[in-house]
Amino acid sequence: MRLATTSMVVREAPIFNGWHAKIDLGRVKLNSAEYSASLSTRSTVRWPRFFFLSGCGRPAQVSGRDFDHGMINYMAEHGDVSMVSHRHMAWTSIEFAPDLLTTDFMALDGRSDSMLDHGAMFVPAGTVAWNRLKDVCQTTLRLGMTDATGFDADAAAAAAAGVLIDAVAGCLTNGIQEADRAAIGRHHVILRRMIDAIEGDHRAHLTMASACHAANVSARTLHEVAMNYLGTPPARYLRNHRLRVVYETLRDAAPDTTTVAVALTRNGLWELERAVSAYLGIFGQSPSDTLNKLPRTAVGEKRAGGLQQKRA
Repeated sequence: MRLATTSMVVREAPIFNGWHAKIDLGRVKLNSAEYSASLSTRSTVRWPRFFFLSGCGRPAQVSGRDFDHGMINYMAEHGDVSMVSHRHMAWTSIEFAPDLLTTDFMALDGRSDSMLDHGAMFVPAGTVAWNRLKDVCQTTLRLGMTDATGFDADAAAAAAAGVLIDAVAGCLTNGIQEADRAAIGRHHVILRRMIDAIEGDHRAHLTMASACHAANVSARTLHEVAMNYLGTPPARYLRNHRLRVVYETLRDAAPDTTTVAVALTRNGLWELERAVSAYLGIFGQSPSDTLNKLPRTAVGEKRAGGLQQKRA
């Protein structure tokens, strides 16, 4: 029985007690399911994917190996997979278009995609990257299941896909970094390539991995170059560039023609609370103040007046 259908989101109720959600973002598909049943299944993977347990589900077995929370299993294209669940199963998987393996994931820390063999296991549990991956997945699923039209716009879908790519990529190296000797003496060229890639990202498709690919360096080297010459990490430089685009969008828009959430998500900013906080720090006012055309000085006076009245 189909519960909800749009061009981007499909939710289905399986014959057993549980639910399954799928959000199609074009080059990335996000799946999540939870059910109370003991199942044993076999399947063949169509798109490469990263699979992990979520929610309150019990540990399981994937392709004959014990699998628990905090682990990520990579399933290669056309790979055979078996899965055994024990009474209560909750999982999330992120599927990627196969061509991303030669772009976004090949660029990770200067490594080739040989690290992504079928069945490879990663254990990012307890890291900042792991917490970010879970938060991004939950935010995307929440929006998809409450407002399915949120991904109908190509820009919003592409931006969400980029955030998911970055979130997964951050979990795959487990903190291991390798030196990039080929970058010696090329820092100005690397910096120029990074800036060109970020400032030319008009559709918010760029991820940190694809920025590394554009600069032809590892993530570690790109970070070092950006810190040495710009004093800020490349991810923050990208975020600040997108926030400037958001500022210009909200400044020029009529208040009844868009929303802050739409402006942020269509520019690849899906971690909304962090984005709003960073926006306030850069522009001295909230995005909603910009949209409502409140001058920065007026905003400050209004807040100061509010504090005085409260104290009185």
